[in-house]
Amino acid sequence: MFCKKCGKEIKAEKFCSFCGTEQLQQNMKSQKTEGEVKWNETEIKQEHNSTTKESLRKVLNRKILITIVVLLMCVLILLWLQPSKSEKFIDLLKRGEYELATTYYQEQLAGDEKEIQKVYEEVTSEISNIVDSYYSDSISFDDAVNSVDTYSNFYYTEVGNALQKIKALKSSKDVFAEAEEKYNAQEYREAYQLYSQLKGADNNFAVEEKMEHCYAMIKDRILADAAVLVEEQGYMIAVESLDEKISFFNDEDKVEVNQKIEEYKNLFLETMLARYNERFVIEDYESCFSILQMVVGELGTTDKINEISENLHVAYETYISEQVGGCLAVKDVNAGMQWIRQGQNFIPTSEVFADLELLVQEYIPVSLHEMEPFAIGDFDLWTSASREDTMGSMHENVIRGSMDSSDNQYSVYNLEGKYNVLTGTIAVDKGSIGSKKIGFIKIYGDEVLLWEDTNIDALTEPYDISVNVSGVKHLKIVMCGQGKAWSSGICVMLCNPILQK
Repeated sequence: MFCKKCGKEIKAEKFCSFCGTEQLQQNMKSQKTEGEVKWNETEIKQEHNSTTKESLRKVLNRKILITIVVLLMCVLILLWLQPSKSEKFIDLLKRGEYELATTYYQEQLAGDEKEIQKVYEEVTSEISNIVDSYYSDSISFDDAVNSVDTYSNFYYTEVGNALQKIKALKSSKDVFAEAEEKYNAQEYREAYQLYSQLKGADNNFAVEEKMEHCYAMIKDRILADAAVLVEEQGYMIAVESLDEKISFFNDEDKVEVNQKIEEYKNLFLETMLARYNERFVIEDYESCFSILQMVVGELGTTDKINEISENLHVAYETYISEQVGGCLAVKDVNAGMQWIRQGQNFIPTSEVFADLELLVQEYIPVSLHEMEPFAIGDFDLWTSASREDTMGSMHENVIRGSMDSSDNQYSVYNLEGKYNVLTGTIAVDKGSIGSKKIGFIKIYGDEVLLWEDTNIDALTEPYDISVNVSGVKHLKIVMCGQGKAWSSGICVMLCNPILQK
């Protein structure tokens, strides 16, 4: 049977499987007359034809609609694929066609604020991407510089900023590479310094962890080196080393380092004082001064050091006084002055040494020949720088009597009680050769005769004298040479007369 609506052949079903139209029951159709059946067939055919045309029309409309939609989509795709003004401008820049880019900008973009803003955003984004690519090592430094420079004719400021970043990045990369090299070579101090540069200047590099490791290694090395110096008794070298490097440590570790410094200073002081005591016992005072000077130079003065220094001064002054006293006992003035000078080298302001110097100066020999008499007799004594005696010997600093004087020829000298002994040489002047006369010399101290020789003739050989003049204030020398000058008389000489404590 056929569907009454769509005309398609169907089975004996209540509804058409093609269009869903309800069908008449078979028993009902069997009761229809033949004419009715024919009429129904005709009607069905007409309805079928009508339905077919309607279906064709719908299909055609659907195809037309699809075609239109496809065409619209193609147009939209073409429009979407076609580069925008901004893209075309940027493309010209990238190809280096700056003149065309300038013309295009003036003709197409000028006045179009939306497109101009779009170009700016795309360019700045591209420049930023270039910088990021260089940082991530996707491109080389030269490529980054050249890529950014593409936009320099139109975006000078942005390009300048980007180039500055790129160059800064290059500098940081170089520093980082060097730091990594030092770190891998376990040169931690150099690596730490390089990492520190990056930490303060460039946050693109994560260096904190390696810096902490470097810090720990450097700290351990510094403390270990100081400990080795201490083992070798280089206490102050260790202190100096820690002082120089303490600024490297953080606040917490500085406390520990300062404790080490104080510990090493105390060890130094204990060691030096032990050496001091050893030298002090054997009276090696010069070494004691050197040790204390070293301690003061390294640690400064303390109450304890000042007390030790005072005790050393007293002991040393006593020691030098004893040495000078020994020298003066044998009239060795030069040696006594040397001891005083040695003492003043260590205690320049010592009053004890100043008094010793005055004392020693009193022991310095004084030539009576250089002193002016404060009183004379009827004739004073003659003085000569040098004279020859009857034996052919030359004598210096001569005091002599004349050959034509009376017994009243003398000179008196003011000694002020400073001296203990008068030494000199008795001789006869060469002009007395052949004389038969007898001469004499007498020495008085405060009018007391201290020494005399009254039997001197031309044949008397030179001889030395030593007269005790202790406490004498006024020393009187009396000489008499009998006869006339330039005749057969005699002239007595006191040569090189020396006064000494």
